[in-house]
Amino acid sequence: MPRDLVFGNGRFYLAMDRRGLIRELCWPVVGAPNHLAGRRIRLAIRRQSGWFCWLDDPGWRVDQWYCGDVGLTVWRGFGLTIVRRAAMGGQVAVLDYEIDLDEEMDFFQSQELRINETDIGDTCFYAPDIEQMVHFKMGVWVGFGGRGVGQKIDQVACGLSGIPEHEGTWRDAEDGHLAGKPIEQGSVDSTFGLRVEGKWQTTISVAESLESLGPHGEEDAIRVREDWIRAGVVAKGILAGKEPLPGRDGPEWLSPICERVVRANTGEGGRVIAAIDSDIMGVNRSNYAYVWMRDAVLTATALGERVDLPGFVPECDTGRFLWQKYHPTGYRGSTWHPHAGDGAFPYQMDETALLVSFAHNNQMVDSRIEGWLALLRESISEDGMPRPSWDLWEERFGVHFWTTATVAQAFFDAGETQAGQELVGAMSEHFHPVEGRIPRRVNDHVADASVLAGCLWCQHLRPAFLDRSVEMVEQHLLMSTNCRGVARYEGDYYCRVREGYPGNPWIICTMWLARAYWLQGRKDEADDLLVWAEDLASASGMLAEQYHPDTREPLSVSPLTWSHAEYLESARLIRG
Repeated sequence: MPRDLVFGNGRFYLAMDRRGLIRELCWPVVGAPNHLAGRRIRLAIRRQSGWFCWLDDPGWRVDQWYCGDVGLTVWRGFGLTIVRRAAMGGQVAVLDYEIDLDEEMDFFQSQELRINETDIGDTCFYAPDIEQMVHFKMGVWVGFGGRGVGQKIDQVACGLSGIPEHEGTWRDAEDGHLAGKPIEQGSVDSTFGLRVEGKWQTTISVAESLESLGPHGEEDAIRVREDWIRAGVVAKGILAGKEPLPGRDGPEWLSPICERVVRANTGEGGRVIAAIDSDIMGVNRSNYAYVWMRDAVLTATALGERVDLPGFVPECDTGRFLWQKYHPTGYRGSTWHPHAGDGAFPYQMDETALLVSFAHNNQMVDSRIEGWLALLRESISEDGMPRPSWDLWEERFGVHFWTTATVAQAFFDAGETQAGQELVGAMSEHFHPVEGRIPRRVNDHVADASVLAGCLWCQHLRPAFLDRSVEMVEQHLLMSTNCRGVARYEGDYYCRVREGYPGNPWIICTMWLARAYWLQGRKDEADDLLVWAEDLASASGMLAEQYHPDTREPLSVSPLTWSHAEYLESARLIRG
């Protein structure tokens, strides 16, 4: 299920799914550790008549969007309307609820954390002095507070969960009465209840210790007071029966949301996280919560900001090509690149070249950058082309158009113009089109959008390759399905939904075509592809990695940081 609202400040990160439930909670580094990793913070209401309902029940219609930096969630169903405002401060998130019901009722919230991404040795307990349910392990403390009619938590339960015969204390809420157990250890969850009428508030706070967790007031929590107040006015209008549409005001409505998503997914010290959507772990227990230097460079370039990306690379990769991806804490990340046999090169030449370009363009050159540049020089073989490496999609090993383009551009950006020109000349010799397809790698004539990306990144390739790349994409990868958009390459297997299509439409590939159209002077067609992306975005402005070619539903992770960065880059170029 895609994430529909995301909040992040460099260290603390929250994301809500399309049912309005928080599913990701990261601290003290954006992306890791993720103390929920897809588990739900469950929410429920119970009327005095005994009627009980979880807020992720399919009977609710859920709408979510941003009002500035404040997230609005509206549940409508069962004759009720509930509106929530959510915003994040430094170490606390505040969530205010209002309901169109003038009677006392009970609100329940249940949380099943896995502190530091494991349930071994967790503890949850009720701390009455700060009125919070606290989950902790080692130096991570997470507090869940609430204020209702009595300005305090009224009921609590702590118990075992996720192990045989222990489903969790959330089941205890369904009869309206919690057992009251104040502490539990191991694989645990906790639930609290509030007696509420009209409006109530909950908080989520994080700290290194119980003593620094403490109570947090609304004044400390809300960073942008004007947005908070404006969202409150919208909430009151909804409760009064008005139906404001989620704000798609003018053609520029998506750009500020894209920038907000990119910043939320970016941590301190150059940590540009690809995506924090744990549902992808259902595929192979891995996720996108890593730093790919490719994504990081292209994202920072789209923002036009000088980020210390070289400083994020661990010292172990000084003097060698960059690792495929890095854990948000700065260590080498999991990989599928082999250390033996064919393709025994568990590194990415293109990411190394991109980092060299970024460093030179932002005056961040030091001995490490010069060392990586020297590796690129040494990679050039007698035929004038780089040694084999992995492609942009990290699936194939060989001498690729995209990778070679990034190396050429790194030479130009480093002031080594002759080396760059020689490499561009060698590419003209080795990448001759065959039947309208420019080889994505030497002797591989499958149409691939990464060729177009290479032309966009290295402008010196455009005279020879741009027009032909556009023609190739239009003929073989631009889809005429209900969704439209551009597939990655012919025969793409990733998240494939049916045969007969080259693959699924990707935001990043379609934005490449949009920018290529603009360079060709086809400005109306370029803008049309921006509108295409805006139509696919959720009401809250989230862009997925790829979409179902027929149903237009998001596939893989959402939001993908790179998708938002490519939209930003394209919108600024095409619309100025």
